[in-house]
Amino acid sequence: MEILALLACLAVLVLGLRVRAESLGLEHFEALPDQELPGISVIIAARDEERVVEAALVSLLELDYPDLEVVFVDDRSVDRTGEIAKTLAENHPGGSRLKVITCRELPSGWLGKMHALHLGTKASTKPLVLLTDADVVFERDSLKRAASAQQVLQTDHLAVAPLIETSGFWEPALVSFFLVMFVAKFRPSRVHRDRKRFVGVGAFNMLTRQALERVEYLEPLRLQVIEDVHLGRLVKSRGMTQFCLISGDSIRVRWVEGLRGVVTGLEKNSYAGLDYSLPFSLAAIPIVAVPFWLPVALFILGLKGWAASYMLFCFLVGALIPRNFHLPTWVGLTFPLSALVLAYTFARSVWITEKQGGVIWRGTLYPLEELRAAHREFVRDVAPL
Repeated sequence: MEILALLACLAVLVLGLRVRAESLGLEHFEALPDQELPGISVIIAARDEERVVEAALVSLLELDYPDLEVVFVDDRSVDRTGEIAKTLAENHPGGSRLKVITCRELPSGWLGKMHALHLGTKASTKPLVLLTDADVVFERDSLKRAASAQQVLQTDHLAVAPLIETSGFWEPALVSFFLVMFVAKFRPSRVHRDRKRFVGVGAFNMLTRQALERVEYLEPLRLQVIEDVHLGRLVKSRGMTQFCLISGDSIRVRWVEGLRGVVTGLEKNSYAGLDYSLPFSLAAIPIVAVPFWLPVALFILGLKGWAASYMLFCFLVGALIPRNFHLPTWVGLTFPLSALVLAYTFARSVWITEKQGGVIWRGTLYPLEELRAAHREFVRDVAPL
């Protein structure tokens, strides 16, 4: 029996090595000469991001890129977010690249972030449009490499997975588990050759102007909480091409901070990821945790060889996360704990969303029935995929 378990681990190793080999990074692409690079509009929607927005904007304004505009949409902030952006536009040496739009009203039928991104895309003028977040930091040559990759690949939509900065025990443990689940579900390295697969990355979704027009300046996503992945789904449903790369060190984000940050940070997203379906959630949530607690059950049942093989399986999965994510190799051994935390996080998201009758995002309550109806409409819209 132990031999069968080891063979299963070997199969996982082979599959993991294949996924790793298929995962391309920005470092595989040399920057094209400046005259061959298309202009880029970077769009950021931000609400109450005064703690992180300056570092993100400064990194964009200091990019080594010949034709760049940054469209920053302040979405009803009540802190210094808008003031920081305006100060940079006026005083930073690269401030002429920055256009600040202040949004004070949210029309019905829109999420705040999606409305702000919609406004930003409408105000953009360049052939390529990059959607990113207010906490993402770019190295000076990152956009040159990304735009060069887009030109070489000739793809309508380029998603780039950033380096997720972590510290302590829980952050690398949970981020690595989330990455494994994400890769298992979406297989990002295959989206360019599999018509039915799709992906999107909130930190870096780059579209051609023609692709942006075909997705109607994001209007079909107006009530989609997981807008980044659904953008990828929308692009593929329109028959366009897509590619996903890994950034390495050149694009960075601190996604969550600590255990509490993971639990609260996924509060609005998790139920949306389960299609706002209570029956589906009740079935799906245990599936997240139960498989990763098999070693304990096997050990209790006296199947120590199987238990050891399963822990080897977890270790291999963690160790095979692409090296340019800079996660420690031991994280796979924490997957049983991480699975419990993620299952609790999903269950908490379902409970809170149902209890409060909707999703509260940056101080605004979006009714659950409105979100469900919008999601059903979106699924019908992308049905050809």
